[in-house]
Amino acid sequence: MNPVYPEICNGVHDEAVIRGYQIFYGNSYDSPDSELELIRTFHGNRVDGLILFPNSKTEHESVDNYIKDIHENGVPVVLSGREVAGLDTDSVGIDSVEGVRMIMRYLLRLGHTKIAYISGFPELPVWKDRLQGYKSALKENIISFNPELVFTGEPNFETGYEGSKFLLLNHPEITAIFGGNDLMAMGAFRAAKELNLQVPDELSIAGFDDIAAASIICPSLTTVAQPKYELGQLAARVLLDRIEGKSDSGKPQHITLPCNLEIRDSAAALKAESKVLVPTK
Repeated sequence: MNPVYPEICNGVHDEAVIRGYQIFYGNSYDSPDSELELIRTFHGNRVDGLILFPNSKTEHESVDNYIKDIHENGVPVVLSGREVAGLDTDSVGIDSVEGVRMIMRYLLRLGHTKIAYISGFPELPVWKDRLQGYKSALKENIISFNPELVFTGEPNFETGYEGSKFLLLNHPEITAIFGGNDLMAMGAFRAAKELNLQVPDELSIAGFDDIAAASIICPSLTTVAQPKYELGQLAARVLLDRIEGKSDSGKPQHITLPCNLEIRDSAAALKAESKVLVPTK
């Protein structure tokens, strides 16, 4: 459901087709059982290699063991999003920690010190990294981390909406919200509207991913742009080079791509006076 993944898949597809390969896609909907069944199906159809985004909320022993088994039996694997316990294989990812630092530093430069964070579950490496970036930016500016300004849940619009509304009503001192992805940031827009807060005059909002809708909504979303198409393209390139014996080294490659800051209209300098919210029952 996250628009990030179709863009990644486009990069995989284009690189693979150029090099004469066909692509099989599968979505586990974050279910370890579905993930295991999909990998078994791909393996049963004798695929030449696998690109996996194993985004289950926690490591799942049966899934990890099966991935390790097929890799040990000669099927190249490229990972992104989470490591597989006990498996050292090629991986391609983004620098989430530095990406979050960039957006937080920008909000801090605008004068915001009470910045709420809407996060996915920190058990997953990508969300652990983004929380680390959030904490790191606060520490750089000698601002104490307040866990009460962090709301965690499924990384979707609903969590962004519910979390933002809860945080704003319980912590009226908040002047900016950082959504750990753009979907959650867009949920914050809805919460702001219901609470009669003008974005960005009374509340700044920022996100992460730079999905297509980020530049279309009004006000347009300030966000961290991750290189989605390039990530997919590079993951396919690494995998196909491994399949075709073109890799420079037998050692696994671990590639991390940088992110960029996209400054738009949803975040603004902190004003001297801001609206005070009165919690409702």
